[in-house]
Amino acid sequence: MLRQHTGRPGSPVIHPDWQTAPQSISAATGTAACTIRHPGTTQTWSDAAQENVAVPNPPYYAGTCRVEELDTQARQILAADDPETIARYSVTIPATELGAINDLVNVTGSGDQLLDGQTLKVVSIELGSLRFERVLYCVLNS
Repeated sequence: MLRQHTGRPGSPVIHPDWQTAPQSISAATGTAACTIRHPGTTQTWSDAAQENVAVPNPPYYAGTCRVEELDTQARQILAADDPETIARYSVTIPATELGAINDLVNVTGSGDQLLDGQTLKVVSIELGSLRFERVLYCVLNS
């Protein structure tokens, strides 16, 4: 005999506040620090150089994150007959942050000397109506 669970009548299937509990757990797994900024620069006057200099856009997010490599190894591709190394990463930040395609993520304090100081470029963003964290999919910005 096949039983079908219908739940308690009138009860929501998903609790309306279900995502608050995992948010604190997700925040605790942010073991690296990162800043995220839009690409591009602004012109600012430099007294030392006596001219306008290009300054990267300021970060709109500076906080903790979790960085994981997605591929088991980086792979080589040819772009205009030049070999390029492609390595993909996921960068997890709080769900309240939006992120945007082509934004730049600068990673520090990860404990990985090869990762710290690297700039990652956002190529995709995980979307959804039920979120307790935001995942940015990135490649090394070269």
